[in-house]
Amino acid sequence: MGSRQRFRRLLTWHGLIATVFGIGMSPRMPEALATAACLAVFLLTGGANIVFLAAAAVAGAIAADRYARVYGAGSREVVVGEAVGFWASMFGLDRTFALVGFFLFRVVSALRPFPAGYAEKLPGGFGVMAGGVCCGVIANVLLRALDWMFFQGGLDAAYKFFGIGG
Repeated sequence: MGSRQRFRRLLTWHGLIATVFGIGMSPRMPEALATAACLAVFLLTGGANIVFLAAAAVAGAIAADRYARVYGAGSREVVVGEAVGFWASMFGLDRTFALVGFFLFRVVSALRPFPAGYAEKLPGGFGVMAGGVCCGVIANVLLRALDWMFFQGGLDAAYKFFGIGG
C-alpha cells in the first residue's frame, strides 16, 4: 500500500480512532507502539475514569468495525483495542505501576489467554475491542495480585497462615 493510500485512511474519523491517530500504520510493532503511546498519556494524566474508558471502548469498537468493513476485516492497522486494553489494565492504579503494567499488558496481549482469545473472535470491531479489554482486565487483576502479595503484606499473611517461616 502506498503512502497516499495510508494517508487517505487517516482522513476519516474511523481511520483516526481505529489506528490511534496513525500509530497502527507503523510497519513494525504497531500494537506495542500504540500501547507505548497510551503509557505516555497515562504518565502525563495519571489515569482515566470509568466514563472515559467506556466511551473509548464504544467509540473504538464502532471505529474498528467501520474500518474493517471499509478496508478489510483482518487489518493489522487497527490497534484501538490495544490502546483501550492498556487503559483497562491501568484502571484504578497509580503511576507507580505504569512500567510493570506496560510490560505485563504486552505479555498478556501476546499470549491472549482465555477469555481474551475467544473474545477477539467475536465479529467486527466488537471482537477487536473485546479481546483488548479482556487482556487489560487480566493484566489489571495480575497487577493487583502482585501489589497485594509484595506491597500490601499478602505474602506475609500467607506465610503465617501456612506456618512457614519464623
